Amino acid sequence: MGFLDQIAKQFRGEYAYTPELVLKEMREKGIKIRVRGLTKSFGGLTVLKDLDLDVYDGETLCMLGESASGKTVFLKSLAGIEHPDSGEIYIDEHDVMNAPPRQLYEMRLGLSMQFQQGALFESVSALENVQWPLVMHATVSPQEAEDRAAKDLVSVGLTPDMHWKLPSLLSGGMQKRVALCRAIVERKALILFDEPNAGLDPIKCAAIDNLLLRIKKQFKATLIMNTSELFTAYNLSDRIGIIYRGKIVEIGEPGSIKSSKHPYVDEFTRKSKEFLPQILAYQEELASWEGEKVDDGRRDSEHLGKTTGGF
Repeated sequence: MGFLDQIAKQFRGEYAYTPELVLKEMREKGIKIRVRGLTKSFGGLTVLKDLDLDVYDGETLCMLGESASGKTVFLKSLAGIEHPDSGEIYIDEHDVMNAPPRQLYEMRLGLSMQFQQGALFESVSALENVQWPLVMHATVSPQEAEDRAAKDLVSVGLTPDMHWKLPSLLSGGMQKRVALCRAIVERKALILFDEPNAGLDPIKCAAIDNLLLRIKKQFKATLIMNTSELFTAYNLSDRIGIIYRGKIVEIGEPGSIKSSKHPYVDEFTRKSKEFLPQILAYQEELASWEGEKVDDGRRDSEHLGKTTGGF
């Protein structure tokens, strides 16, 4: 066997599958993802420590935790981007921890992910960024790919005149919305979101929440979302998980999280309890706002400082 054949064999590897008894239990209980004992360290810093979690098919799970609590590492581990030090990750029939590169590629065809920093292609337009997965995988015609991408961009407040702008000519908040649209455009069965509305004003947050609600109801996808927005978590999630010191210290429906007696969870959610009714009412009002349009924040000289058709 030649050198290149050996490299090819190593790349292909033996596919790793979920153990039969585990897969049977997952299917009986409607579990799409099972995580057990997940541990990941960087140098002397332990980010995840013996983390256990079941994610049910079709549910929306929001992960809450302070900065640097391991939320992003957890999502990247699910997608096979980060390789944990130990533990088990099963997504349907795939054993993610032991899967060879080819199997990881095939597994990723069934999911999509919105990265915290966007990860947009800087040399192509916002519209081309969003339609890229559809074009690459040839799942629909080029025209349908463009139409779907344009519709999703409009749904998050990016008007057609912005669609052909390069990412560098869009504000940070707009870039984040483009990245979110790219994550949902294929309507995958599993979608991972890493802080989809971080840093956005309440109007944009309401638009993002409405879009995610539509995806949740219309396509019955399993959504896992890292967020620092308590109100987004309360509005969208079927369950909320709280990460603290590398573990999930509390998980449950939004109502049980609000009334939790766990010291860290109570501290994390305390301020929201006082202002939640007023803020929810305010967000609902903003979501249906039909008043004057506002400056859309574009930074190119043609539009800077002008009132345009932005959301």
